[in-house]
Amino acid sequence: MNLYNISQGFTEKLKESKISDCARIINAYPISIKPTFPKKPFIAVAAGEIEAENISLGDCYVYGTVCLIADIYVPENMESSLLFSLARQVLEKAQDYCAFGISMSQVNYDSACNSLWVRCKIKISSDIDLGGEENE
Repeated sequence: MNLYNISQGFTEKLKESKISDCARIINAYPISIKPTFPKKPFIAVAAGEIEAENISLGDCYVYGTVCLIADIYVPENMESSLLFSLARQVLEKAQDYCAFGISMSQVNYDSACNSLWVRCKIKISSDIDLGGEENE
């Protein structure tokens, strides 16, 4: 599975769920300008840490673990309980990927965008396409 497709797929799953009714879902590193002070919650999704190895003799077949990261931001003028509600919904969606590990950071404050935020990590096992001449 292509790394971009993993994070893009998870982003799309979140957009299709009820969570998108109360939070904007984005890729963490899009080529676009984001507002400095969000008016509503948003979730930035990216493929994070990767551990992989070739599991085939003669062919290059890479399999391993990928850690999807979902950073959830809620403007400080909104209820902090919304932060935990969104985190719960994100971690529930991880079941669609047969996650073998999930975690959530402590609540942090980002003064650059006046928001509370948490980082959810979802560990999945997958074949990994790192691109190259055939898979650009």
